Amino acid sequence: MADASIISASEFLAKRTRDLWRGRRCRRSSFPEIATTSLSEWVVGREFPLDRIIDYTLTAASLPRQHLLHSNFGNPPLTLYWSEDFFIDLLFWVDPRSDIHDHTFGGAFCVLRGRVLHDVVDFDCAESVPGKLKFGALRRRRIELLVPGDVRMIPYGSGLTHGTWHLSEPTLTLVIRTRHDPYDQHRYFKTMAVVQEAQNRETLLNPLVVKRLAILRSLQKIDSRQAAVYARSLVKEPDLLTAYLYLEAYYACSFDLELRLATAKEFRRKHGLRAGHLIAAAEEYALVRTIPWEIARDESSRLLLAASRCLDNKMDVKDFLLRSNIHCRVRETGRRLATALASESNGSRAWAQRVEDVFDLR
Repeated sequence: MADASIISASEFLAKRTRDLWRGRRCRRSSFPEIATTSLSEWVVGREFPLDRIIDYTLTAASLPRQHLLHSNFGNPPLTLYWSEDFFIDLLFWVDPRSDIHDHTFGGAFCVLRGRVLHDVVDFDCAESVPGKLKFGALRRRRIELLVPGDVRMIPYGSGLTHGTWHLSEPTLTLVIRTRHDPYDQHRYFKTMAVVQEAQNRETLLNPLVVKRLAILRSLQKIDSRQAAVYARSLVKEPDLLTAYLYLEAYYACSFDLELRLATAKEFRRKHGLRAGHLIAAAEEYALVRTIPWEIARDESSRLLLAASRCLDNKMDVKDFLLRSNIHCRVRETGRRLATALASESNGSRAWAQRVEDVFDLR
């Protein structure tokens, strides 16, 4: 029988949030602060056992209205409460990483199960291509380890620009957030380039491009060599954003260094000074998507793999582990991880080199 307490708990949170918000005359600007306060009160002593959540989802006769039914943010997201103003989502995380991003909404989130490496950055914009791309520099504001009960505010727009690395399998997070706000969302890269992501990409791209990108993602799983051939031919598009997205697709499925260099040279010739940052962004995009999480199943390995992506050297990693009160044999775990990675595919070998460099294992 489905566990109704899960829904009643979320309805209690929603009522408390709405009561507090009415005290602020339901001003949109106050919602992130209100959500943070109500969620911080609500989560104390609260437990959402994984087996109860799964049982509820698979045995309930019906579910609350689901926001963005086909959303892939979460594996999957489960809406526990929905209203015209805001909703509450429970997010399962099996895929450990999320791109560095900002938000189209305001609210707050908390960790219910597992541990999360939380990488918070600021972006200084130097140049913008209207509606499509921005160029600038990322500065790390903080990196921290979140554990069950930790709550963080989500200000509107770029107020929280962050990436999350979910170290447990699965991790559960809860988010309470507004529904409709006039903000664009962006993906950020360490290489100075920022790609804007509209909620409906069709507002930025020709529908033909949207479908081509979708087919390339599927083809990559079936025949990566054929996908690389098609993607490389499409990189010649004149529009900068379109060409960049095809370049992302190409780098994600090609490990031929000679062809990559030739493609990058042609991209630079066509798109000038901006091309260098976008090529580096595409390389970063491809590298992150080849993380072989199946090799790093334990939390210590996942933590070091995520830290090697976010931090630049062994001393930074050790300092982070010390501040987070994490006891981990960095060199032993790093060497074991690098050895396992080096024995796998091209993408895994690139990560083996990254781990060796960061932890000075050579």
